[in-house]
Amino acid sequence: MKYLFLVCIALVGTTASCQPDSAKPKEINLQDRCNLMKTTSQTFQDYKVIKEVVLDGVWKISQDSVNRLKGALATQRASIAQLEKSLSDERSLIEKVRASQQGLEYHSTHISVFGVSFGKTLFVSGVLIVFLGLLFLLGGLLGKLRLISSEANETRELLNFSTHEFEEYKKKSLEKQAKLSRELQTERNRIASERAPVFTIKPMSSTQTIL
Repeated sequence: MKYLFLVCIALVGTTASCQPDSAKPKEINLQDRCNLMKTTSQTFQDYKVIKEVVLDGVWKISQDSVNRLKGALATQRASIAQLEKSLSDERSLIEKVRASQQGLEYHSTHISVFGVSFGKTLFVSGVLIVFLGLLFLLGGLLGKLRLISSEANETRELLNFSTHEFEEYKKKSLEKQAKLSRELQTERNRIASERAPVFTIKPMSSTQTIL
């Protein structure tokens, strides 16, 4: 009897709610449909007697809402994927630009010599130090050559002076030797003239002169 009574109440509720339900708008959201279902359903003790058509409408609205949410979610996921792809492309482009910028900065601050890369500041400093070293070395060599040339000139002058002095000494020695030879010959002739001459002393030739 209890179940028969519930079925009767449901039929009555269905008959009573057919006219208002047909007047409801076609487009209604889930919240409004739930509120409408609660207000149009019959109450039995602590229970609500809900028409099957109302439940079908709620289910259809729920499915439509879920499908819309799924579609919106798919659209959002596609949009997110597109944004992530765009972000990845932008990051790749930024990395390429950054790498290119770093390469330009590196080439602007470095120089390659025989395949070895040096910093331009270090390379310029090294070249300057080597150049200054070569200048100092060249200056030292020039000073050394000048000193050697000066010593050679002094040696040459000293040699010329010594040669001149030797020639003068030799000349004076020859003159003195010739004078001594003549004096010796004169003394011999004088001694020979004081004694009885036994033989004649021939005068010494110039080739027999003692050097």
